[in-house]
Amino acid sequence: TYGNQESIYIIKDFPVSTNSSVISNLKENNSYFYQVRATLGSSTSQQSETISTKTLLSNKAAEYNSSSIKIFNSNGQLTITGLHGNEMIQVYSLTGISLFQAKANAYEMSIELKQKGLFIIQIRNKDTAVAFKFMKLK
Repeated sequence: TYGNQESIYIIKDFPVSTNSSVISNLKENNSYFYQVRATLGSSTSQQSETISTKTLLSNKAAEYNSSSIKIFNSNGQLTITGLHGNEMIQVYSLTGISLFQAKANAYEMSIELKQKGLFIIQIRNKDTAVAFKFMKLK
């Protein structure tokens, strides 16, 4: 038990002969706890202290089909196509300053960016977020 919760083992007594191991089929946004032991010959160490970790939210970028989104510079404006019309669009400088934020309401959106440079464009809907790098030269 850990934190007064009953232990349910995903993997128990799993031998690992390298410095790392990948555990698959974990639930998204869920806390997991683990302990490790070392073996040398027939000797086995005590278990380590309990270590906690939390899985990330699901990466639904593939379902979002971010490959349909196109970003280009047109007449001095940043134009984004391939939207669904329900996304939040944010443009950041490389230092993390928010330069633009608005909700898309159509398949295409144009944003006036007066400065040149490298930008991060984040496109989010209620399920997922994708980010793109964009360089404006003119």
